[in-house]
Amino acid sequence: MTHKAKTRNKGTNHDLPPAPSSVADANELKREIELRAYHLYCERGCAPGNDVDDWIVAEQEVLSAHVCPPPKVGD
Repeated sequence: MTHKAKTRNKGTNHDLPPAPSSVADANELKREIELRAYHLYCERGCAPGNDVDDWIVAEQEVLSAHVCPPPKVGD
């Protein structure tokens, strides 16, 4: 049996853990998405069966609120 040695791409940061601030940012975004999905669930009268749809809508709303618009060209 032969084993291939694992190689790492030198010069890239793909093997590095995320910076602490990016982890905190990701955790905060996840929490906002969770809360929004829960609110959508409540707005639907707490009826079961649409948890994935609620999550997708919440994710789209929260992420779109955190994205900066592209700069205007030609102004």
